[in-house]
Order: sequence, then structure tokens, then C-alpha cells
Amino acid sequence: MMGVGQVLLGAAFTFYVVAAAKCSEKDLGAVVAQQNKAIMDLQKEQSAVPLQLQQLKQGLEKRIDDLEDRLDECKKGLQSVHFEVKSTQAEMNSTKADVGDLEDILKEVQQKLHNVSVDIGMKRGGSTYIRWGRKSCPADTDAKLVYTGIVGGKRYTEKGSGTNPLCLTLEPKYDGREKPATNGYLYGSEYEGIKGLHNHEVPCSVCHTNDPSTIMVPGTTVCPSGWTIQYSGFLASNYFNFFATQFLCVDGKPEALNASKVDSNGVLFYAVVSKCGSLPCPPYVADKVVTCVVCSK
Repeated sequence: MMGVGQVLLGAAFTFYVVAAAKCSEKDLGAVVAQQNKAIMDLQKEQSAVPLQLQQLKQGLEKRIDDLEDRLDECKKGLQSVHFEVKSTQAEMNSTKADVGDLEDILKEVQQKLHNVSVDIGMKRGGSTYIRWGRKSCPADTDAKLVYTGIVGGKRYTEKGSGTNPLCLTLEPKYDGREKPATNGYLYGSEYEGIKGLHNHEVPCSVCHTNDPSTIMVPGTTVCPSGWTIQYSGFLASNYFNFFATQFLCVDGKPEALNASKVDSNGVLFYAVVSKCGSLPCPPYVADKVVTCVVCSK
């Protein structure tokens, strides 16, 4: 295979022959001189090509070396980042363990503070309240059950005896006192018109809280600011056309004392509804069952 120089020389020779055939002898020398100069220029350029290729090769090799160095630096950087990530993960795991330990310590401290609070509350006396319509004290408060009882009081048709319902013990004891000639009477109690509990006996529970004060707020289920809710429910009393009894706050989820629902009457628990007129409406609403809440502080 002929090289570039051989091809060019052949072309020059052909040009020379053609020129020699067409030109006069006078011009032939000038043509030959131009040809020789072109051949020399071509030979110079041809000799410069390997040098240029060598320089290009060296440049490319240097560029490759630089890229390889940068790649090595990147690898080292990634290794360093990977190490730092692993180190950070180890620190996070250690921190999580420390947080878990602190949470356990915090729970222990909170329990101790609660116990101390209970002790202080017991020493300062606290207060008691009656949870009407339930056999136990609210589970989500600090209240402790004193005793479970049944609601008692005067019969709904009697105008005498006490008007206040009582939370009677379920374990009565007598002292042998004789029945006098004149006396009042004590009856049990029943729900009246309360869905699912009509004619059932009404239970009650006496509860003790560490807070020194308890109040019943009628007309709402929310305690005043700074007070703690013990339980909420609805107002109950005797039927409006019977003899009066006290208004009581029956728990919002009342229960029966037992399965008996014999219509024995006694103290009757009717839900109380609002009556507009002297009672402002709004904010009250006619014929709505009036709510209530027992609060402590």
C-alpha cells in the first residue's frame, strides 16, 4: 500500500509530464522549480506528522493520568464519607440507647413523683365525692374507691323524710336499737325512663381524690380552668310533679346495681331537661337533657 508521500510524488511526476508536453522549453525550468519546492514542503509536513502524533499521544496520556488521579481522589473521598456515615450510625445507635435509658429513668422519676403526690394528698386529707350511677371510681383519675353502694332515700310519693339521696353501704350493720313509735322510712332507688335501665336499681360509689376540693358543675361537661375532671354525665331528680329531691349528677354511662328490674320504686331517678323562660335560651336549649361534671382541685 502506497504512502501519502508516494501518491503525492506520483501526482507531481504526472503533472511534470503533462506540463512538459504543453509548456515551452522556456517555461519548463520554472515549472520544475515549483514542483521541487512543493515536494520539499510536502516532505517537511510529512516529517512533522509523527512528531505531532507523538505530542498528541503524550497529551492524551497526561489527560488520562490526570483523570485517574481525580478518580483515585474521588474514591478516597467516598471511602471517607462511608466511614463517617458508619461512624454517625454508630453514634445514633448509641444515642438511641441513651434516650431509651433516659426514658426509663424519666418514667421511674414520674412514678416516684406520683407516689409522693399521692402520699402528700393523703396526708393533707384530699376530698371525697359520690359517683352516682356507677360501682367504681373513674379509672383515668387518681381517685380511689372508698366503697360501692346503692342509692337510697325517701319514696317518691312521700312528702316527708330527707330529700337528699344517700349512697348506702352494701354491708349494713345494726346496733340493736328498737323501732320507735314514729319514724321516717328509707327506700332503695330505680332509674325511670333511662334507656336500657328502666326500673333497675341505681348503684353509687364513694371516691377519694388527693385534691382537697371537689365541685359539681351543672350544665356542662367541661371543668373550669385549673380544675381536673373526675367524671361527667347528666342531671337527675324526682319527676317534676312528685315531691322534690336533690339534683344529682349521674355518670354519663350509668349501670345497674344488679340484674333485677322489679318495679319497687323508692327514690326515682329521672333525667332533667331544660325549660326555657326564666332559664335563658340561648345559651340553653329547650327540652335538652342537662349535663353536669364533677371536678377537683
